[in-house]
Amino acid sequence: MPHLAHIFSLRQLSGIVPDEHSLVVEGSTADYREPLTFGAHEHEDGQLIYAATGIIVVGSVQGYWVAPPTRALWLPPGAKHWTRTSGNVQLRSVLLKTPPHALLPAKSCVLNVSPLLREVIAALAGRPEGTPMSDRDFALTALLIDELDEVPVLPLHLPSLQDGRLVRIERHVLREPDRYVSLAEWAGRLHINQRTLQRAFVRETGMPYRRWLQQAQLLLALEWLADGRRVIDVAADLGYSSQSAFTFMFKRNLGMPPGAFFANDVE
Repeated sequence: MPHLAHIFSLRQLSGIVPDEHSLVVEGSTADYREPLTFGAHEHEDGQLIYAATGIIVVGSVQGYWVAPPTRALWLPPGAKHWTRTSGNVQLRSVLLKTPPHALLPAKSCVLNVSPLLREVIAALAGRPEGTPMSDRDFALTALLIDELDEVPVLPLHLPSLQDGRLVRIERHVLREPDRYVSLAEWAGRLHINQRTLQRAFVRETGMPYRRWLQQAQLLLALEWLADGRRVIDVAADLGYSSQSAFTFMFKRNLGMPPGAFFANDVE
Protein backbone atom coordinates (compact mmCIF):
# COMPACT_ATOMS: atom_id res chain seq x y z
CA MET A 1 0.00 0.00 0.00
CA PRO A 2 1.65 3.31 -1.02
CA HIS A 3 2.98 5.60 1.69
CA LEU A 4 1.73 3.16 4.37
CA ALA A 5 4.71 3.63 6.67
CA HIS A 6 4.25 7.39 6.60
CA ILE A 7 0.51 7.07 7.29
CA PHE A 8 1.06 4.69 10.19
CA SER A 9 3.63 7.01 11.74
CA LEU A 10 1.13 9.86 11.60
CA ARG A 11 -1.55 7.69 13.18
CA GLN A 12 0.81 6.62 15.95
CA LEU A 13 1.85 10.22 16.47
CA SER A 14 -1.79 11.08 17.12
CA GLY A 15 -2.59 7.89 19.02
CA ILE A 16 -4.99 6.69 16.33
CA VAL A 17 -5.46 2.96 15.90
CA PRO A 18 -4.82 2.14 12.20
CA ASP A 19 -8.25 0.65 11.55
CA GLU A 20 -10.46 2.08 8.84
CA HIS A 21 -13.56 1.28 10.92
CA SER A 22 -12.42 3.40 13.87
CA LEU A 23 -11.70 6.62 11.96
CA VAL A 24 -14.18 8.23 9.59
CA VAL A 25 -14.37 11.78 8.28
CA GLU A 26 -17.38 13.35 6.58
CA GLY A 27 -16.90 16.78 5.06
CA SER A 28 -19.25 19.41 3.68
CA THR A 29 -19.02 22.85 2.12
CA ALA A 30 -21.69 25.52 1.75
CA ASP A 31 -21.87 29.21 0.90
CA TYR A 32 -24.55 31.42 2.47
CA ARG A 33 -25.13 34.94 1.20
CA GLU A 34 -27.89 35.70 3.71
CA PRO A 35 -27.95 35.18 7.49
CA LEU A 36 -29.31 31.78 8.49
CA THR A 37 -30.19 30.08 11.75
CA PHE A 38 -30.09 26.33 12.27
CA GLY A 39 -32.19 25.16 15.22
CA ALA A 40 -31.03 22.96 18.07
CA HIS A 41 -29.39 19.75 16.90
CA GLU A 42 -26.46 17.50 17.71
CA HIS A 43 -24.01 15.15 16.00
CA GLU A 44 -22.79 11.75 17.10
CA ASP A 45 -19.33 12.78 15.94
CA GLY A 46 -17.11 15.71 16.79
CA GLN A 47 -17.57 18.66 14.43
CA LEU A 48 -15.08 21.27 13.29
CA ILE A 49 -16.75 24.31 11.72
CA TYR A 50 -14.69 26.85 9.80
CA ALA A 51 -15.72 29.98 7.92
CA ALA A 52 -13.27 31.43 5.41
CA THR A 53 -15.50 34.52 5.32
CA GLY A 54 -18.39 35.66 7.46
CA ILE A 55 -19.00 34.73 11.05
CA ILE A 56 -20.45 31.75 12.90
CA VAL A 57 -22.28 32.00 16.21
CA VAL A 58 -23.05 28.80 18.10
CA GLY A 59 -25.12 28.57 21.26
CA SER A 60 -25.91 25.87 23.79
CA VAL A 61 -26.99 25.56 27.41
CA GLN A 62 -23.34 26.30 28.31
CA GLY A 63 -23.38 29.70 26.60
CA TYR A 64 -22.42 30.89 23.17
CA TRP A 65 -19.31 31.11 21.02
CA VAL A 66 -18.38 33.45 18.18
CA ALA A 67 -16.03 32.22 15.46
CA PRO A 68 -14.86 35.14 13.29
CA PRO A 69 -13.47 34.66 9.76
CA THR A 70 -10.48 32.30 9.53
CA ARG A 71 -11.15 30.83 12.97
CA ALA A 72 -12.74 27.47 13.71
CA LEU A 73 -15.23 26.15 16.22
CA TRP A 74 -14.87 22.68 17.71
CA LEU A 75 -17.94 20.84 19.03
CA PRO A 76 -17.36 17.51 20.81
CA PRO A 77 -19.61 14.52 20.05
CA GLY A 78 -23.17 14.89 21.31
CA ALA A 79 -22.97 18.64 21.98
CA LYS A 80 -26.51 19.95 21.43
CA HIS A 81 -26.35 23.39 19.85
CA TRP A 82 -27.88 25.92 17.50
CA THR A 83 -25.95 27.80 14.83
CA ARG A 84 -26.34 31.24 13.29
CA THR A 85 -24.40 32.68 10.35
CA SER A 86 -23.77 36.35 9.72
CA GLY A 87 -22.41 38.01 6.61
CA ASN A 88 -21.39 36.28 3.39
CA VAL A 89 -20.32 32.94 4.87
CA GLN A 90 -18.13 30.36 3.16
CA LEU A 91 -18.65 27.43 5.50
CA ARG A 92 -16.45 24.34 5.73
CA SER A 93 -17.41 21.54 8.11
CA VAL A 94 -15.67 18.32 9.11
CA LEU A 95 -17.40 15.59 11.13
CA LEU A 96 -14.74 13.52 12.84
CA LYS A 97 -15.54 10.04 14.13
CA THR A 98 -12.63 8.67 16.13
CA PRO A 99 -12.05 6.50 19.18
CA PRO A 100 -11.94 8.47 22.46
CA HIS A 101 -8.99 10.74 21.86
CA ALA A 102 -6.95 12.65 24.42
CA LEU A 103 -5.76 15.26 21.92
CA LEU A 104 -9.23 16.41 20.87
CA PRO A 105 -10.76 19.20 22.99
CA ALA A 106 -13.23 17.86 25.55
CA LYS A 107 -15.38 21.01 25.44
CA SER A 108 -16.68 23.32 22.74
CA CYS A 109 -14.18 26.07 21.91
CA VAL A 110 -13.03 28.56 19.28
CA LEU A 111 -9.60 27.86 17.82
CA ASN A 112 -7.08 29.89 15.92
CA VAL A 113 -6.42 28.40 12.48
CA SER A 114 -2.90 28.15 11.13
CA PRO A 115 -2.36 28.18 7.35
CA LEU A 116 -1.62 24.44 7.55
CA LEU A 117 -4.82 23.67 9.47
CA ARG A 118 -6.82 25.82 7.04
CA GLU A 119 -5.64 23.76 4.07
CA VAL A 120 -6.27 20.45 5.87
CA ILE A 121 -9.83 21.54 6.70
CA ALA A 122 -10.42 22.56 3.08
CA ALA A 123 -9.16 19.20 1.80
CA LEU A 124 -11.26 17.12 4.21
CA ALA A 125 -14.38 19.26 3.87
CA GLY A 126 -14.22 18.74 0.12
CA ARG A 127 -14.27 14.93 0.29
CA PRO A 128 -17.11 13.45 -1.79
CA GLU A 129 -19.89 12.29 0.54
CA GLY A 130 -19.97 8.58 1.30
CA THR A 131 -16.59 7.75 -0.20
CA PRO A 132 -14.26 5.32 1.63
CA MET A 133 -11.32 6.76 3.54
CA SER A 134 -8.19 6.74 1.41
CA ASP A 135 -4.58 6.63 2.60
CA ARG A 136 -4.43 10.36 1.96
CA ASP A 137 -7.59 10.93 4.03
CA PHE A 138 -6.13 8.98 6.96
CA ALA A 139 -2.94 11.04 6.80
CA LEU A 140 -4.84 14.33 6.59
CA THR A 141 -7.08 13.35 9.50
CA ALA A 142 -4.12 12.44 11.69
CA LEU A 143 -2.55 15.77 10.80
CA LEU A 144 -5.82 17.56 11.58
CA ILE A 145 -5.93 16.05 15.06
CA ASP A 146 -2.31 16.97 15.73
CA GLU A 147 -2.95 20.55 14.59
CA LEU A 148 -6.04 20.83 16.80
CA ASP A 149 -3.81 19.97 19.73
CA GLU A 150 -1.31 22.69 18.78
CA VAL A 151 -3.38 25.75 17.84
CA PRO A 152 -4.40 28.23 20.56
CA VAL A 153 -7.90 28.28 22.04
CA LEU A 154 -9.37 31.79 21.77
CA PRO A 155 -11.37 33.42 24.60
CA LEU A 156 -14.51 33.83 22.50
CA HIS A 157 -17.09 32.21 24.76
CA LEU A 158 -19.74 33.86 26.91
CA PRO A 159 -21.02 31.47 29.61
CA SER A 160 -24.79 31.20 30.01
CA LEU A 161 -26.46 32.55 33.13
CA GLN A 162 -29.07 30.73 35.22
CA ASP A 163 -29.68 33.06 38.17
CA GLY A 164 -32.72 35.20 37.29
CA ARG A 165 -31.03 38.35 38.58
CA LEU A 166 -28.02 37.79 36.33
CA VAL A 167 -30.27 36.98 33.37
CA ARG A 168 -31.89 40.39 33.80
CA ILE A 169 -28.46 42.02 33.61
CA GLU A 170 -27.54 39.96 30.55
CA ARG A 171 -30.69 41.02 28.71
CA HIS A 172 -29.93 44.67 29.38
CA VAL A 173 -26.33 44.35 28.19
CA LEU A 174 -27.28 42.59 24.95
CA ARG A 175 -30.18 44.94 24.17
CA GLU A 176 -28.55 48.22 25.20
CA PRO A 177 -24.78 47.63 25.16
CA ASP A 178 -24.04 51.35 25.00
CA ARG A 179 -25.70 52.01 28.37
CA TYR A 180 -23.21 51.06 31.06
CA VAL A 181 -24.61 50.16 34.47
CA SER A 182 -22.13 49.55 37.28
CA LEU A 183 -22.31 46.57 39.60
CA ALA A 184 -23.24 48.91 42.46
CA GLU A 185 -26.17 50.28 40.44
CA TRP A 186 -27.36 46.78 39.61
CA ALA A 187 -27.13 45.79 43.26
CA GLY A 188 -29.39 48.72 44.11
CA ARG A 189 -31.89 47.91 41.38
CA LEU A 190 -32.03 44.26 42.38
CA HIS A 191 -32.06 44.97 46.13
CA ILE A 192 -29.06 42.77 46.77
CA ASN A 193 -25.69 43.26 48.42
CA GLN A 194 -23.00 44.19 45.87
CA ARG A 195 -20.59 41.52 47.09
CA THR A 196 -23.31 38.88 46.90
CA LEU A 197 -24.01 39.90 43.30
CA GLN A 198 -20.31 39.75 42.44
CA ARG A 199 -20.02 36.28 43.95
CA ALA A 200 -23.01 35.16 41.88
CA PHE A 201 -21.22 36.24 38.68
CA VAL A 202 -18.03 34.45 39.66
CA ARG A 203 -19.92 31.32 40.64
CA GLU A 204 -21.82 31.06 37.33
CA THR A 205 -19.26 32.39 34.86
CA GLY A 206 -15.87 32.06 36.53
CA MET A 207 -15.29 35.80 36.14
CA PRO A 208 -16.27 39.01 37.95
CA TYR A 209 -18.94 41.33 36.57
CA ARG A 210 -16.61 43.78 34.78
CA ARG A 211 -14.76 40.93 33.08
CA TRP A 212 -18.02 39.27 32.03
CA LEU A 213 -19.32 42.60 30.70
CA GLN A 214 -16.17 43.12 28.66
CA GLN A 215 -16.47 39.60 27.26
CA ALA A 216 -20.05 40.28 26.17
CA GLN A 217 -18.94 43.51 24.50
CA LEU A 218 -16.10 41.72 22.75
CA LEU A 219 -18.36 39.08 21.22
CA LEU A 220 -20.87 41.70 20.09
CA ALA A 221 -18.03 43.68 18.54
CA LEU A 222 -16.79 40.65 16.61
CA GLU A 223 -20.21 40.09 15.07
CA TRP A 224 -20.60 43.73 14.12
CA LEU A 225 -17.09 44.07 12.71
CA ALA A 226 -17.53 40.90 10.65
CA ASP A 227 -20.68 42.47 9.20
CA GLY A 228 -18.54 45.32 7.90
CA ARG A 229 -19.30 48.00 10.46
CA ARG A 230 -16.59 50.58 11.08
CA VAL A 231 -14.48 50.32 14.21
CA ILE A 232 -15.42 53.85 15.27
CA ASP A 233 -19.14 53.00 15.02
CA VAL A 234 -18.74 49.75 16.94
CA ALA A 235 -16.87 51.59 19.68
CA ALA A 236 -19.68 54.15 19.99
CA ASP A 237 -22.42 51.52 19.96
CA LEU A 238 -20.69 49.73 22.85
CA GLY A 239 -20.49 52.93 24.87
CA TYR A 240 -16.75 53.57 24.56
CA SER A 241 -15.65 57.18 24.81
CA SER A 242 -13.26 56.82 21.87
CA GLN A 243 -12.12 54.42 19.18
CA SER A 244 -8.72 54.16 20.84
CA ALA A 245 -10.27 53.03 24.14
CA PHE A 246 -12.19 50.29 22.34
CA THR A 247 -9.11 49.24 20.35
CA PHE A 248 -7.10 49.01 23.58
CA MET A 249 -9.72 46.65 25.07
CA PHE A 250 -9.82 44.58 21.89
CA LYS A 251 -6.04 44.26 21.68
CA ARG A 252 -5.69 43.42 25.37
CA ASN A 253 -8.11 40.52 24.97
CA LEU A 254 -7.15 39.18 21.53
CA GLY A 255 -3.55 40.27 21.18
CA MET A 256 -4.02 42.54 18.17
CA PRO A 257 -6.18 45.45 16.99
CA PRO A 258 -9.39 44.77 15.02
CA GLY A 259 -7.85 45.40 11.60
CA ALA A 260 -5.12 42.81 12.14
CA PHE A 261 -7.51 40.32 13.72
CA PHE A 262 -9.76 40.34 10.67
CA ALA A 263 -6.92 40.02 8.16
CA ASN A 264 -7.42 36.86 6.09
CA ASP A 265 -4.17 35.00 6.67
CA VAL A 266 -3.73 35.01 10.42
CA GLU A 267 -0.85 32.87 11.61
